[in-house]
Amino acid sequence: MAEDVPLLASLLCQGSFLLVRCLLVAGLIPACAQESLGEDIFVTQRWGSPREKQLTQELRLWSSRAMEESHRVVAAMTTTPTRIQLIEGAVDSLLNQSRPLDAVYLFVPHTFLRDGSRYVLPSWLERKVGVRNFHLRRCEDSGPATHMQEVLKLELDPHTYILQVDDDQEYGRELVQHLLRATGPLPGRALGAATQHAYSYLKSAITEGVHGVLFQRKFFDSSVFDYTGFSESCKLHDDLWLSAHLARKALRRESLTSRFGSKPLGFGFRADALFQGGAGTDNQWNFFACMSSLLEAQPNLWEPEDEA
Repeated sequence: MAEDVPLLASLLCQGSFLLVRCLLVAGLIPACAQESLGEDIFVTQRWGSPREKQLTQELRLWSSRAMEESHRVVAAMTTTPTRIQLIEGAVDSLLNQSRPLDAVYLFVPHTFLRDGSRYVLPSWLERKVGVRNFHLRRCEDSGPATHMQEVLKLELDPHTYILQVDDDQEYGRELVQHLLRATGPLPGRALGAATQHAYSYLKSAITEGVHGVLFQRKFFDSSVFDYTGFSESCKLHDDLWLSAHLARKALRRESLTSRFGSKPLGFGFRADALFQGGAGTDNQWNFFACMSSLLEAQPNLWEPEDEA
């Protein structure tokens, strides 16, 4: 299926063929996806259902209501001294969303703790400071989770939506629009664009900021800032740490099937990338070391009895 098949195609993996047909009728899955679905022998039948019309109307209503809500939506990004010269494309892709963001935050530490280096602000960034809704914030370095740690201190309204992003992606223009629409049929959940990794042995998703994850501020409490008793590796794996925080609170995470047009920027594959071991340790080791300490503290972390 095409990379940019919009949001609710992700629901295909969740079961109901009636739901799939209603999504098609409601216009929430685009033509390219419809063609792919038409080749599936399980969904080629066209007969109606007493429930179909009502479910289709509900899906349309949920999505339209989600777009009509006036909640604040902000994006949070951080970067490194070696990348800050190169991230203008990533910043611009957030400033040019079809559903404009109320704030785009770029959190730039004073000192990069990984190697003690200082940040040199490029000329393009100095010019961006005057752009509407763009906010450059200097801060202390908290590792890969700096952007989320800092934005949670600034944005306190529980209903505010926070988009977690990376610095090495050019995001599709309709990313925010699609994720917001998905909050209608999937309320009260963290929603991520297509994840890079699937951990099939877990019964819930680990969202990844690389293609964008939409949270609400109310999902987090002060414990997200406290790594006491957990492996130091948790500070180097923000995706796992944030997903674990939500799991502890029985909040679902959903990984949708599309990247919604995001494209990687070339420098994202350099040796300083976390997945390349840029933090000085293998990122898979960081994942499993952090996971081990999380499960030691709460063995049933990923299998809560009741999820919100």
